[in-house]
Amino acid sequence: MRILIVDDDDLSLQILDGVLDEMGYEVDRARDGKEALTKLQSGDLHIVITDWEMPTMNGLELCRAIRENDFVGYIYIIMLTSRDGGQQKIEGLHAGADAFLVKPLNSEELVVSLKTAERILSLETRDLTMFALAKLSESRDPETGAHIERVQTYARLIAQHLSTIDKFRAMIDPEFIRLIHQTSPLHDIGKVAIPDSILLKPGKLSTDEMAIMKTHAQIGAQTLDASQKRFPNVRFLQMARDIALSHHERWDGHGYPEGLKGDQIPLAARIVTIADVYDALTSRRVYRDSLSHAQAKELILQQRGLHFDPDIVEAFVTMEKQFITIRERFKDDERERSLESKKLADVSSASAQNEPRMPNRVLVVDDDFVTRSFITDFLNTHGFEVAGFADAEQALASIKENRPQLILSDWEMPGMDGLELCRRLREETESWNRLAVAIGSALRAKPQES
Repeated sequence: MRILIVDDDDLSLQILDGVLDEMGYEVDRARDGKEALTKLQSGDLHIVITDWEMPTMNGLELCRAIRENDFVGYIYIIMLTSRDGGQQKIEGLHAGADAFLVKPLNSEELVVSLKTAERILSLETRDLTMFALAKLSESRDPETGAHIERVQTYARLIAQHLSTIDKFRAMIDPEFIRLIHQTSPLHDIGKVAIPDSILLKPGKLSTDEMAIMKTHAQIGAQTLDASQKRFPNVRFLQMARDIALSHHERWDGHGYPEGLKGDQIPLAARIVTIADVYDALTSRRVYRDSLSHAQAKELILQQRGLHFDPDIVEAFVTMEKQFITIRERFKDDERERSLESKKLADVSSASAQNEPRMPNRVLVVDDDFVTRSFITDFLNTHGFEVAGFADAEQALASIKENRPQLILSDWEMPGMDGLELCRRLREETESWNRLAVAIGSALRAKPQES
């Protein structure tokens, strides 16, 4: 794991670099906050140890800048200070620091802080597991592109803005913002159960087909309900369930599946609703071209107080420049999408005669019991044959017996990790099966490791 150390004092940098190197960490250096922000753009630095007092941009300002930026994955910040005052720690926590170490450094305290950082960062594997499940559902529809990436980023942006408004300040805290980004990709997870002949139909659905399509909201909620009953203290499941069930409700009460009205609709679902609709409007479909931002904005304004919560529409309008930026950042490959759209009619026709040809035998490999159980339960609910393993060695030994078509594996596990499992699978299974392997990690892989 790489660590970024930030200090304007060369001697301090050299000493800390040496200590971390002895501990087995890779180290990158920066001499002020601005240089640190530039290095963090690479996306593969997730622990920062920074001095408090520096020229240009000090440690406190660096903390705020990191929390305000949209970096890939969480960045754990350890602040170094020469003062052991409570008030300074409070100020640092408000700025976004995770831990404090007092100079001169105590090596044991540094080890404990870094182990805590690694444990916190490992929790992001769950986020990526949720994202992988959402992608599994989305992969059946070649028209969706980077839909879930955009929706989750739009949703977080809206939540961040609403958190600054008195009306929502008590409801939206940093945990809410983190959870809506984590769970919004699951809004359409129920579409796993919708037949391809309906999901992939290139044109308007019939009344009966639309009725079946609408069941995806309840199916998604029921799936998450089952997981929530098994793990009642896992908070993200409640928000995921609210979003899956209610993201097609309308502010005026004419939505589905329950006809909820106004504040009866969970706030997270109301936020995802406008994010989802905006992305649908500005995305190309086989039966229509994408709308411009201005056209989509006009339609959303027309539906203020009807389809959408007026306060959230106002937040959307306030943040529209950021919406445009996000749209460009996650822009679909138009050439690829055009080819996929040309295939869509043939795919839909074939699907009507031969329903989903998704992989039906899946191996789930994760040393975390909660994550492994959640994925296994979810896939079992939707008709997959699933075998779960706590370590890669067991999974590898079972391959020839189970003959899976898909493996969902954690990256960081004791013994053989997900990367080594992938290499071994490619060596040992090529002769008998074309095997898809998805590996989730809390940290980005380096290019040479992918």
